[in-house]
Amino acid sequence: MKTCSKCKIEKNITDFGMHKKALKTYHYKCKICTNIDLKIKDKPILDIVDLPDEIWVEVKGYEGLYEISNMCRIKSLKKVFLSKNKTTNDN
Repeated sequence: MKTCSKCKIEKNITDFGMHKKALKTYHYKCKICTNIDLKIKDKPILDIVDLPDEIWVEVKGYEGLYEISNMCRIKSLKKVFLSKNKTTNDN
């Protein structure tokens, strides 16, 4: 058993990828957290149609950003961005 450094869940060692260069050492993040981190941020958000009997739950550590289903599909939730160029009136 090994604990993922991202989601802090203790998982089976097979849930972690192996390093390519270092022999018999595993990544510090589980495969699910690694896949979430590798998602391209500028990729357009597509609506995912739920499959029959599919249940979605929030990903621990990424609440409000991503959900994972009982069928191992990951979806990105819609995000709201605030503008950095806010104008304030000091008069």
